[in-house]
Amino acid sequence: MRFAGVFGPSVVTATAKFIWFGTSYPFGGLTFVHEQGPHGVFAVHGYPIGNGVSTFIVETDEHSWRAAGLDRFDAGQPPGPSDRVTQAYLEKLFATQIDGCPLLVNNSRWGNFRTWRTQRWRHRAGRTAVALLGDAAHTAHFSVGSGTKMAMEDAIALVAALDEARTDPDAIDAALAVYEAERHGQVARIQDAARPSLSWWEHFGRSYRSLPPWQFAFHFFSRSLPESKLRQRDPAFVESVRQAWAAAHGGETDPLRTPVDIAGGTQPVRVVTVDDGAVRLAAGPLPFRSGPLRPGPGRWGAWISAPDTEDGLGQAREEVEREGVTITAVVPAVAQRWLAHAAGPLARHGQADREQAAAAPLRGLLAPVRSARREGAWNLGCSRGIDCVVRRVLGAPPSREAEFTEFVEAASARLLRAALVLLDTREEAEDALQLALLRTYRHWDRARQAPEAYSRTVLVNVCRERWRYRARHPQVTGVPDTSPQSVVTSFTEAVDRRHVLVRVLRRLPAVQREVLVFRYMLDASVADTAAALDIAEGTVKSAASRGLGQLRILLSAEYEDKKVRRVHPR
Repeated sequence: MRFAGVFGPSVVTATAKFIWFGTSYPFGGLTFVHEQGPHGVFAVHGYPIGNGVSTFIVETDEHSWRAAGLDRFDAGQPPGPSDRVTQAYLEKLFATQIDGCPLLVNNSRWGNFRTWRTQRWRHRAGRTAVALLGDAAHTAHFSVGSGTKMAMEDAIALVAALDEARTDPDAIDAALAVYEAERHGQVARIQDAARPSLSWWEHFGRSYRSLPPWQFAFHFFSRSLPESKLRQRDPAFVESVRQAWAAAHGGETDPLRTPVDIAGGTQPVRVVTVDDGAVRLAAGPLPFRSGPLRPGPGRWGAWISAPDTEDGLGQAREEVEREGVTITAVVPAVAQRWLAHAAGPLARHGQADREQAAAAPLRGLLAPVRSARREGAWNLGCSRGIDCVVRRVLGAPPSREAEFTEFVEAASARLLRAALVLLDTREEAEDALQLALLRTYRHWDRARQAPEAYSRTVLVNVCRERWRYRARHPQVTGVPDTSPQSVVTSFTEAVDRRHVLVRVLRRLPAVQREVLVFRYMLDASVADTAAALDIAEGTVKSAASRGLGQLRILLSAEYEDKKVRRVHPR
C-alpha cells in the first residue's frame, strides 16, 4: 500500500470460511439459513438483488470445511475459475431450502474475511491531496455492514466537504479533515458492531449444536442487537424466549437469578461480588492467586487483564492456555478482565472451546448494571461453555479513578465553555462533553499522558459528528426571536458580551470557529491546536487570521446596528 506509514493500515483475518455465490432462488428479503450436514454446520446469508437472482453467501468453521473436503481448490490461482466441488456440495446440502435451485458462480472461491482499518484517511503529497474511501479505508463483516453502502456514504460525505473548498490548498486540507472526522467515527461504530457479529459466526456451529432452537434464535439475534431493540421489533418473540427460559428454570424469568455450578459448588444467582482479593461465592470466597497461574491444590482464581479491543484476545487466550487453566467466569470491570479458575491442563479440545466461548461474548458483558437483566442475559447467562456470568461492574483501581476525577474537576469547566461555542444549546454542549469524557476515560491509559489535549480532540470530533447529523437530519425546533427585545443592548457585564461573541462565532465556518476556540478560549498553542484538529500548523495560522478578520467585521456590524460599544475579540 502506498503511503502505508501515513495511513496506518491494519488487518484482522477471521477464522471462519466463507464463499460467495448467486442463486436463482427468489429470497423474499434478507434470510439466514443454517443446515447441519454430515461434516458440520453451514450457514447462508441470502438476499434478492434483482432480475430473478439472489446473493447466496455460505459460512462455516475451518474444521467443517476441511472435513467436507472443500479445501482442495487452489485459491491462489489467478481470478476467474470457481470452486465447482463446493458448488455441487452446497447445492446438495441446501437443496430442500432453496427448492433445488442451482447456485451461480462468478470467481466463487473460499476465503477468510479480512477486517481492514486505517488510522488516517487523508494525506498531502506535494501539490496532490489524497483521500481514502470505501474498501481502501475500511471493511466490515457483511452480516452487519454493506461495503457498497459504506463506500457510497464516504463519497457523499467527501463531495459535501469539498463543495466549498474550491482550489485553495488550505481549504482542501481542512475539508478533507472534516470528511475524515465525520466518516471515521461513523465507520468505526459499524466496525465495532460487526466485530461481535463476526465472532459469533466464527463459532456458530457450536451454538447450533448445543442450544435449543428458541435459545439459538435469541443467541443469533442478540449477537448485534440488545434485547430492548429486539423487543421493539418483535415483542412476541422476546416474550416467547422469556417464557421458555422460565419453563427451563422453575418459573424464574430473570436469568441472573438462576443457579449455576461453578468452582465445585452451586451458585444460587449469577451476580457475585469481587473484593478484597477474592470472588464471593455461596460456597465460600475464591481467593485470587498471585504469581504463576499453573494448576495447583485448592480452589483459587486469578485476574487476567484483557486488551482494550478484541484484537489482542488471541494473545490473552494463549497466556491462559500456557498456564493450563480454564476460564469459568467472565468479570467485566471498567477495564475488561477475565476471572480464571484452575481446572487442570487443557488436555481436551472441548476445554479450549469452553475458554473460547467465555472469551467471545465480552462485547455483551459490558452493558451497564441497570440493563444487565434486560440486555442479552439469556444469550450469555445460559450459553454452554460459560459456567457463570458475573454482572457486577467493578470500580477501577483507585489510582486510575483518582487521576480521572482530578482531571475532570480541573478541566471540565474549560471544556464546557468550548462546547458551548461549538454547539447551539447548553443541553447539546453538556451531552457532548459527557460523551467526550466517557470516551477519554475508556482510553485513559493512552489519554493520561496529556488528558486535556486528548479530551479536546475527542470533544471536537463529537461536535463534528453532531454538526453532520444535524445537517443531514434538519429539524425545526422553533423560530428564532428577532424582535428588538431579544437583542442584547447592554454589554456592561461580561456575560452580555459573551452572548454576542458566541452568536457571532457560530456564524463562522467550522474550521475557523474550531481554531479560534482552541487558540483563544482554551489557550492552546498552534502546535497543540493542529494536533487536536488534525490539520497542518499553517492551516491553523491561516484559519485564525481569517477567522479573526471575519470576527471583527461581524462584531463591528453587530455593534453598529445596535449602537453599542465595539468590543474587540481577544
